[in-house]
Amino acid sequence: MKTTEIKNELKEKGYIHIPFPNRLDASTVSEILGKQLFTTLIKENPQSTRLLASNQDVDLHTDHIKAKFIAWQCNSQATIGGESILMDGLGALGNASEDLLNSLQNIYVKSHRLFFDDKPHYPLFSDKVLYYASFLCEAPIGLKEKQAYAWFQEQIKSTSKIEIKLSEGDWLIIDNHRMLHGRKGFEKKSNRLLTRYWLSGQAI
Repeated sequence: MKTTEIKNELKEKGYIHIPFPNRLDASTVSEILGKQLFTTLIKENPQSTRLLASNQDVDLHTDHIKAKFIAWQCNSQATIGGESILMDGLGALGNASEDLLNSLQNIYVKSHRLFFDDKPHYPLFSDKVLYYASFLCEAPIGLKEKQAYAWFQEQIKSTSKIEIKLSEGDWLIIDNHRMLHGRKGFEKKSNRLLTRYWLSGQAI
């Protein structure tokens, strides 16, 4: 798949699924989508307390705000479950009033605090950037903010979702400032293994 095709599909849909066989590797993806900020192996680890290392469902969220794009390379997949779930978060805000959008900008989400210059928190929505994880959201203070947050939660429930089950050798890339992502749970002791790359987006 050509570089222009990847960029155009990300701009149009907010995500792209690139099935195997393909000629993509980590360095090629970085050339297209910017510097690699952080790389993680995503696999089940019974010794870990992190949800990411479990076999459980993961609710819709975005990752670190500095990651413009997220790319997953599938090394192996669970036999049952493990589907990636996507939702166009910015698209869900398309019908929001100006008042609602302003209120969402006054709702803060705690930072992942991985980099030395990370701020303590960031707005849920600002300048066409969505940053959201339910477990990181600080309690809205004002009435308008509480109503806006309840409205946003309802949009997450009611907006249609995209399900993609990656196979070995597949890539899935999303615009992390636009798309919410999660996953379905899978059987214990599976061989599911994904490599996740956070990318700066500066090459776009």
